[in-house]
Amino acid sequence: DVGGVALQEIARDIERDIGSYVKFVEVRESVEGTPLVNVTTLEDREMCVAITPCGLCIVGDHHNTYPALESLGNHGDKRRLTHQVSLSDTKDTPIQFYETIYALLDDVSVSYRSAFCSELRQKLALLERQEREEEDGEGDIGESSKG
Repeated sequence: DVGGVALQEIARDIERDIGSYVKFVEVRESVEGTPLVNVTTLEDREMCVAITPCGLCIVGDHHNTYPALESLGNHGDKRRLTHQVSLSDTKDTPIQFYETIYALLDDVSVSYRSAFCSELRQKLALLERQEREEEDGEGDIGESSKG
């Protein structure tokens, strides 16, 4: 389902999932059925992101601004929405659609990538420590039963 309810759920998931990797994230009310998310990257870049049936795209360079939303044409109509749409207010720059918020952030925020990789390294290190502790614990049990 790519209806309004499903897209709004995606917006809420985005807000929850990327909070550690950006300075600010906030789901705002939908505009003409298109959910919008305000984001400020770790580099202080503000943007307004639209969640459409074709994916996510940046529709404004500041929170609560979405001049490119009109350029999507009939953005609620899945038959009309394509992956390359010209923006009249940005000199025919095509809108880039992303399958996930992670792909979008990876493209626009170097600090996102660093923060994500750092957290991943920490989680892997913790997992490795836990596995070592479990192995050490199993060895102690085996030795005490011999005695």
